[in-house]
Amino acid sequence: MPVGEMLRVAAVDAATGLEVTVFGPASLPREDFARVAQRKLSRRLEASRRPSGETGSGAAQAGTADLLV
Repeated sequence: MPVGEMLRVAAVDAATGLEVTVFGPASLPREDFARVAQRKLSRRLEASRRPSGETGSGAAQAGTADLLV
């Protein structure tokens, strides 16, 4: 969704309903936004599955994500 000269992209995990958003210059390729949003969602899902206080390394595999561009 364009916001002035910026683009806002949301990724939603279909299984949990967890949503993340990323913003960036509208001039960037949409594929870049999709990749960043999916990585952010993967990290957020990984963090939500860890017991509190535990840290992880590497990205989790996200479930099915719907990208809103």
